Amino acid sequence: MWKDASFRWTDECEAAFQELKKRPTKSPVLVPLRDVGIFTLDMDASDHAFGAVLQQEQDGELRVVAYASPSRALSHTERRYCITRRELLAVIYGLKKYQHLLG
Repeated sequence: MWKDASFRWTDECEAAFQELKKRPTKSPVLVPLRDVGIFTLDMDASDHAFGAVLQQEQDGELRVVAYASPSRALSHTERRYCITRRELLAVIYGLKKYQHLLG
């Protein structure tokens, strides 16, 4: 189905790609935590590791407050888990890492 699809790299794709490359180096990469604001915890798992990012709504935007560092590598056994279980491991990791702020 997809093997015969053509790939088109448009000017819009290029502009978005260039913006994505700039964003991690532009200020503010991290913002200080505020006393008031809704938190969002994003987690992601891959075939080999998982990590978490804590964000807080500030001035109407979600801003990164902390990156869970280091992200954790999956054990040999965990690598055989289905993606749902790997994602749930990431959820548990993120909640434990930031329980003092989310509790």
